[in-house]
Amino acid sequence: MTALSVVRLDEVKARQISVVAFNPGLTGGVAGRDASVLQRAFVKVLTRTVFPLIGLFRPEFVMNTPEHSGKMLVNVALGAITPPDGRIYISLVKGEPTFPDPSELARSRDRQDRLWRESAAMAASNCKCSWSRQNRPGKQGSKYHV
Repeated sequence: MTALSVVRLDEVKARQISVVAFNPGLTGGVAGRDASVLQRAFVKVLTRTVFPLIGLFRPEFVMNTPEHSGKMLVNVALGAITPPDGRIYISLVKGEPTFPDPSELARSRDRQDRLWRESAAMAASNCKCSWSRQNRPGKQGSKYHV
């Protein structure tokens, strides 16, 4: 959703900046450090038994390692993996890059504007920020000040 908003900005277009959204897919071994022993054991059972079984029928449930997801992200950042023309979303499925359409929700300009508006409001609650409806992505002369 953010990438779809950013790619519409005049400055991004003028400077020919590439915008890519990256989804590492289901990635194991990256959370739970603060979990109890029981919670970690439960997650381990899920990731080693249930997810591989579900992955036989639903490829998006095949687990990637953090190292593999990181390597793929580096390839995206270096331009070794690029989405086809007209696409900005790369999603790892079974460890391989795919280029699906963003969800209907992510494509909604009203929802994109709401994301920026509410994000700015949350940021403003923790700092002194200036924000107005006129200063949102896609508006001419839009500037954000923190």
